[in-house]
Amino acid sequence: MCFLYPVTGRRRGALVRDRGVAARHDVEDFARAKSTHLSNRLHGAAAEAHAAREREAARAPATMTATRAPHPGNAGTTGGSAH
Repeated sequence: MCFLYPVTGRRRGALVRDRGVAARHDVEDFARAKSTHLSNRLHGAAAEAHAAREREAARAPATMTATRAPHPGNAGTTGGSAH
């Protein structure tokens, strides 16, 4: 295969160039699809983590008040009146 032939050289060169462009487009499409897929998976994982935090926050106030430690400044008080 010689690109210097006057009759078929241009044609062969064009075919090789077209195949190269098509291969590059295939690689670009593949990379774009993979990056979109990864982006969608990360968004889904972030949404699930956010939902899990929201569920924990909805349950937490009932358990947080029962196990809450006293303020350090009130360590000596017994919970009586302030008078």
